[in-house]
Amino acid sequence: MDKRKIVIFDFDGTLADSFPWFVGRLNHVARIFRFKEVGKEDIPKLRLMRTGEILSYLGISPFKLPWIIFYFRRLMNRESSLIKLFPQTKELLDILHKHEVGVFILSSNSEQNIKQILGASSGLIDAFYCGAGLKAKDRHFKKILRDYPDRQFLSVGDETRDYEAALKWNITHINVSWGYASKEAFEGRETVDSFAELEGRILRYFNIKS
Repeated sequence: MDKRKIVIFDFDGTLADSFPWFVGRLNHVARIFRFKEVGKEDIPKLRLMRTGEILSYLGISPFKLPWIIFYFRRLMNRESSLIKLFPQTKELLDILHKHEVGVFILSSNSEQNIKQILGASSGLIDAFYCGAGLKAKDRHFKKILRDYPDRQFLSVGDETRDYEAALKWNITHINVSWGYASKEAFEGRETVDSFAELEGRILRYFNIKS
């Protein structure tokens, strides 16, 4: 791939509207793996927390975490038809493709699940870095930098762990407010509130005229 400008997207909550599905399945998984079940009143609190705080609040041990992630992936694989892209996702991907901006996806989800949800739009993705653990995205950023040296990168995500991992490797990051974490969780860091705002921010970063 010879594209020099690349956006690294998180998937769930950033391009795909999977948070309602996740919340709907969370207590089912909690009963299987014996961690704290949540009520509607807990969701706003969870959206304000960092990843480590969420795991602590739910009582999820490091030992159980890989098994829980694996179970969620399998469950999503069976129910991927219930999860849709945000309505503006395809248009954004089309615009980036038109301007020859590369699109990578870095996600804790599996490549199979992501491609099923993307459908035909998966052809607009230049590379998949999938299966990143909840606390291992920084290692995947490192691999991307090693695989594609001398590129200009921009990262986009909806959780605090996304920007923490990107900034560890000095990759400029944009937070979106419509995903798993609320705007307040980003503590004043740059956050966009719409796909139109995100598109403009990406194009300006790469000095592309719309």
